Amino acid sequence: MLKAALILALFTAPAAQAQRAGCELTVYEHTNYRGETWRVLESTPAVEERWNDRISSLIITAGTWEFFEHAEYGGHKVTLRPGRYSWIGERLEDEVSSFRCIRPGR
Repeated sequence: MLKAALILALFTAPAAQAQRAGCELTVYEHTNYRGETWRVLESTPAVEERWNDRISSLIITAGTWEFFEHAEYGGHKVTLRPGRYSWIGERLEDEVSSFRCIRPGR
C-alpha cells in the first residue's frame, strides 16, 4: 500500500506543483482553438517536433508567458497574460519554438 502511494506521488507531484505555482496554458494547432491541443504546465525551452512552428491559438489559464520564435528562448518574443487568443498574431503564428512562464498567477 505504501509503495503504491509513493509511486502515485512521484507521478502526480510535478503536475500538482505546476498547478500550485499558477502556470497553465493550452495551445492549439489552428486558429480559433481548432485542431490538436496540448496542455502545458511548465516552461518549454524547445517544443517537441510535433508542435514546433505549428501553434496558432492558445488559452492561458494561469500565469504570464513569453513565446519565442526559436528554441532556448531566442528570437522574437511576445508576452501574454491570462486570456483567450484565437490567433497569436502574424509575427508568431506557426513560428513558436519555445515558451516560458515568467509570472505565476491567475
